Amino acid sequence: MSVIFVFDFDQTLIMGHTGGQPTIDDDYETDDSLIIKLCETLKSLLVNNISIYINTRGVVEDVRNYLQHRFHKVGENFDTLIKGVFGAENEEQISNPYSNTLEFWYANNIVSSKLDIATLKDASTRVWAFQKTAFLNKIAEQENVDKECVYFFDDTEINIQYAKVCGYNNSFVINSEYDSDKPCFLAHTLELVPQLLSRLLVNVGDT
Repeated sequence: MSVIFVFDFDQTLIMGHTGGQPTIDDDYETDDSLIIKLCETLKSLLVNNISIYINTRGVVEDVRNYLQHRFHKVGENFDTLIKGVFGAENEEQISNPYSNTLEFWYANNIVSSKLDIATLKDASTRVWAFQKTAFLNKIAEQENVDKECVYFFDDTEINIQYAKVCGYNNSFVINSEYDSDKPCFLAHTLELVPQLLSRLLVNVGDT
């Protein structure tokens, strides 16, 4: 099955938000029982030959180290479950993913030539939507799959909207309020992924 699942990190693979630089001293509202469920869900994808990537605004090394620590605590191996992580290379890139950010924003009409703090924050979010889709392109090229074979999960709606505009139609918003009994981003991920996997397996069986 030539399908790739790509997950955001904050509020998608964990409940809380790390600001892009998670530390192993904080569980970010995600206890070990949830990490165990997450690992079981990821393994259900792997057993069906679905590769798994992380596409985050966070710093790659920090996200990798955090999940390595959390997975190890519950007896799982990060490198076995996650094929790759795409994201910021350092703290500065969390808000500034391009070395010539302002020139890029102006050239692409993302912001006007006069910036205030609110506009800058909004522009940074929009630029990261662009960047995350660029990462999806890299993953699809690396895996040699069509865009329809990439399933993308993110809690930020603009990231999903932009991915769909660019042809990644199997992109899904992770919503903390999807179920009033489970007000948790990760709970949505843990419910949605098995549903999509079941649908994929049925489609494969019908071909």
